[in-house]
Amino acid sequence: YKDNESLVDIKLITGRTHQIRVSFAHINNPLISDPLYGKTIIGKDMFLKAYYIKFIHPVNKKVVKISN
Repeated sequence: YKDNESLVDIKLITGRTHQIRVSFAHINNPLISDPLYGKTIIGKDMFLKAYYIKFIHPVNKKVVKISN
């Protein structure tokens, strides 16, 4: 990573659309290559990736965690 780039661990609370993107842009730290809220465009993909997702299954009510 360059001097002005870093990895952060974010926990979503509401899951609303663009929650991470808007929040980081609001504090003047937009995501790299965010075409809507960012300033720097590098390639085609936004630098926002999930390393896991966890939710309660809507039918069987069991916790499901998917990671790479």
